[in-house]
Amino acid sequence: KNTTTNKKITFWFATGGAGFCLSRALTLKMRPIAGGGKFTSIGDKIRFPDDVTMGFIIEHLLKVPLTVVDNFQFALGDPWSSYAPIRSTIRCLQLRHMKNQWT
Repeated sequence: KNTTTNKKITFWFATGGAGFCLSRALTLKMRPIAGGGKFTSIGDKIRFPDDVTMGFIIEHLLKVPLTVVDNFQFALGDPWSSYAPIRSTIRCLQLRHMKNQWT
């Protein structure tokens, strides 16, 4: 629950154990909100671990949707079984970043 407005909120978060990628543009946008120890303070306030805090900041506070990439879910199987599609996806993300689009 959001203690300020007493409303429930929903947002995606990236499981840190599976890894996640953030664009430089997004990290720069996050800096005023999460930099200088503020990330830890936000996590303490919402009482969730770091990966959920990351999702909260990105999706709820910054209103930037996370992109779900199914190939990154290595916990479900052999990480090398889908290496080519992952490489293709990463290349796609890099191209989007170069065009100044959110990835």
